[in-house]
Amino acid sequence: MTSARMELKVTGLAGDVICVVNISHLERVSDLKEEICRISKISPKLQKLLLGEAILQNNDRLKEVLHPEVAEIQLIRFDKWSEEVSRDWKRLRKASVAVRNDRDLVMACMDASGGEAIKFAGEDVRADREIMLAAMKFDRSLCRYARGDLHTDRAFLLAALDAPWSRTPRFSGWLRWQTSPELCADYDFLLKILAKDGASFRVVQEDLRSNPSLATVAIQNHPAAFRFAGDALRGDPTVAGLAARLDVLNLEFVADHLRADRAFVLEALEAEPVRHERTLGGYSNSILKHLPLELRSDLEVVSKALAYISPYFLSKELGYVSNELRNHPEIRKLHPLGWPWGGPYRGNAEPVRCRPATKGKKTTRDEGEEMSQLHLSQEARNYLMHADDATQQLPSFWSQLIKIDPMALGSLSEDARRKRPLVIAAVKNCGLALQYASAELKEDREVVKLALKESKCGRWAYDSIPEVLRVDREIALLAFRLHRMKLPKQLLNDKDAVVAAAEIAARRAENPGELSRKKLNRMSIANLIAEYELA
Repeated sequence: MTSARMELKVTGLAGDVICVVNISHLERVSDLKEEICRISKISPKLQKLLLGEAILQNNDRLKEVLHPEVAEIQLIRFDKWSEEVSRDWKRLRKASVAVRNDRDLVMACMDASGGEAIKFAGEDVRADREIMLAAMKFDRSLCRYARGDLHTDRAFLLAALDAPWSRTPRFSGWLRWQTSPELCADYDFLLKILAKDGASFRVVQEDLRSNPSLATVAIQNHPAAFRFAGDALRGDPTVAGLAARLDVLNLEFVADHLRADRAFVLEALEAEPVRHERTLGGYSNSILKHLPLELRSDLEVVSKALAYISPYFLSKELGYVSNELRNHPEIRKLHPLGWPWGGPYRGNAEPVRCRPATKGKKTTRDEGEEMSQLHLSQEARNYLMHADDATQQLPSFWSQLIKIDPMALGSLSEDARRKRPLVIAAVKNCGLALQYASAELKEDREVVKLALKESKCGRWAYDSIPEVLRVDREIALLAFRLHRMKLPKQLLNDKDAVVAAAEIAARRAENPGELSRKKLNRMSIANLIAEYELA
């Protein structure tokens, strides 16, 4: 007995007839796609068959999904990239502009990517409020990828404030709502946004900067916002007092009559909130500079103000103390070494400039600037602080300093940075210290490998590796394996290097056993580089 057959007309979305298929009603949808492919040459992988609004699944039997009176179905032809993106949302990054602007496709990737697919979406899609809000359900900070009018869309901006954030919001940098005069003058909107991003107070319309409610909300979130407050609030004891208690540096911006009020200043100095350290150990900005002479002669005020200042800027701050108070025993205790002008450094030598010049060579201006920018730990600075020039040139001093802070290698002399054991000790603890090694040791394979293997900063050591070693197969593969650094161009024609890198990348995949080395060897170099993103 032969099975009943049916004739189906396959049309496109525009109503155009693609083909007419004669097939048994016992066949599956997958068989129907194969028959359509035989006639129209459209790959089954790129076919989506619709019956009304329902998509037919490959395993469905035609007799179960098609009624006898049905004689027509619709076919949607998918781009090959659409098929790949539907399997792996990360392929969206390399897809065509048309695919990246496919609204439905990007929306379908949201759940699988946890909203991350929005990073690779096209400009048109990122200007769509619904899609952006769908991405922000997973992480509100993804609002920074919004485009077009969304930056000034009040409803969208308020929606971005509704849920908790995975990181500190930075509306002033992520969303350009400040370009809208209407939003900058919208009181209700500003009240909500300043509670999350007080730094945006600087773009508030000028007349609203004197509003106590807006200023208070902004200062509580970001104390430095007080500097943008209107003149009326700078003389308001309530608002100015709150700002000064939260950040004593705001004394610079309060009205003159409040700066001259001893009780007001002492209340700010005694508040001692959680300090945001401006430099190691305290503030680098001056407090006393902005106070009247009467308060700069007050022992209690001066002592409490100096307690906020970093020891590296204490000498400069003492220059604002009145002459009669400067030699007071209580003030002297703050500077036990080299008083009154030597500062906390023995022999007037600041630790960041302690590198002795090479014999017969003067330190250049550029070298001096480089040394002044070194970021050393407090312990290393203290160790340098109490060592004279002779001590700083002893190998035992170098070794101990490197144990305390490997980055202190940059403060040592050229002779010290040519010592292989010293450099090895530094890069073992901090790969970033490789940048301070001598040119000869930067080309030492063992030193470079130790720097790359260091877990915390090894990735950044790669920038200090000379070109001659970057193109070395062993070094390049080590950097790729440990830190996912791309292969240099010179190695992209080396089949063995490319296969080795692809094998490393395959092990990182969810199914590492899927590809054997033999299969990798059979693939072309171009396919390996594209598939595993080696370049």
